[in-house]
Amino acid sequence: MKSAYKSTGLIALTVAAALAGCASNDPYQNTKTGAVVGAVAGTVIANQVAHSDKGRVAGALIGAALGGALGYSMDQQAHALRSDLGPAAFRYQGVTMDQPNDRSIQLDVPAKVAFNGTSTALKPNFESTLRRLADHLMRYPDSTVHVIGHADSSGSDTANLRVSRKRADLVANYLEERGVDPARIIVEARGEEQPRASNATAKGRELNRRVEILIVRNNQHGDAANPNS
Repeated sequence: MKSAYKSTGLIALTVAAALAGCASNDPYQNTKTGAVVGAVAGTVIANQVAHSDKGRVAGALIGAALGGALGYSMDQQAHALRSDLGPAAFRYQGVTMDQPNDRSIQLDVPAKVAFNGTSTALKPNFESTLRRLADHLMRYPDSTVHVIGHADSSGSDTANLRVSRKRADLVANYLEERGVDPARIIVEARGEEQPRASNATAKGRELNRRVEILIVRNNQHGDAANPNS
């Protein structure tokens, strides 16, 4: 029993050290995080099955390899996506990119750079960015694309929900027209429910008018992973 606690403690220390190395600006943060989570899961499973130090270590190694491989694949795709969209999208259009977890990549698109007027049409400059995104998505088909529209709090709840849906529909329709399988695309409207900033200021309202594009890797059965996991 003492050896079991000893090996578990060693794994815990290793996990803590690995998590410390998963800095948010690390381009391979999801690789590291996936390996850590996989190692813990593998250790727990092996502990239940093997009841030995060798079994626990083997389980940790196998779990780390599997978890790291998943994280690495998304890190690679994120690197490719940044390259495919090019500096103009991020530097001049204000698009931001994040990796919420080891299965997803999130793009935040400000409404002011994407849409003309009250979201009745896409701006030509942003169409070129969406065209590059569509090309990227077709090269990485093993994912589901959530297109989520948001609005500020100006106007009624109904109007805000409607305009956020219009924003999401415009983006989704363009991706479909460029060849992305409609079965991969899920359109959502959030209205004013999920603000990024306070609606009390003009700047805050501007930040809240946006579209999120969440690329979620499918699991081994072809189903989309939970975007909130």
